[in-house]
Amino acid sequence: MIKFDVLLSEIFNIPLAVQDEVFLSQLTSFVKDNDYLQFIKQTNGGYYYEMSLHIYGLLPELNNVFFINNVLKEKCSFWRPSYFSFAQDIFGNQFVFSNGAILMLNQETGAEEQMATSFLEWITVITTDPTFYTGNVFANLLTNKKVTRLCPKIPFVLGGVYEESNLYSVEFPRYIEFYSDIEQQIRGIPDGTTFVFSIEE
Repeated sequence: MIKFDVLLSEIFNIPLAVQDEVFLSQLTSFVKDNDYLQFIKQTNGGYYYEMSLHIYGLLPELNNVFFINNVLKEKCSFWRPSYFSFAQDIFGNQFVFSNGAILMLNQETGAEEQMATSFLEWITVITTDPTFYTGNVFANLLTNKKVTRLCPKIPFVLGGVYEESNLYSVEFPRYIEFYSDIEQQIRGIPDGTTFVFSIEE
């Protein structure tokens, strides 16, 4: 049996109860990666790298992978039917299964980066550069690490810097709405174009 402790830095998890096997069965309808399914069965997801990497599980609500995906479908402007999100980094960028690949989605632009073709390969990629893929160097800025992520005061896509002075903690699902608003405003605008940009508080 594979032991999924390679990512472990700090973890919050809830062991699956027998009655939760029905949720695990439902998960197989969306994901066919056996190692990922085994990981969920063993750990119920959790928070890693100083809570900066959140791998969704089955319970409770804000850790529930089905609940999270429903919110993303509702609020994320660029969401596609093929996406099934299973994790997020400190900025709320989503890691998704999609058509046999694992993608990292830039929440500001909707851009896709293919990271892997399997869950174990994804773990390997994460561990090669956890600072880039999790943002753990900014973990101290999370005000409530189990329900918040970090958003930029000046969006990264508009030149905002990855520095503490440009980051603040935002609760779920407001950070998803924040990024969706940015993506909708910049969609289709050529690089170098001058335009008026607004952010709702």
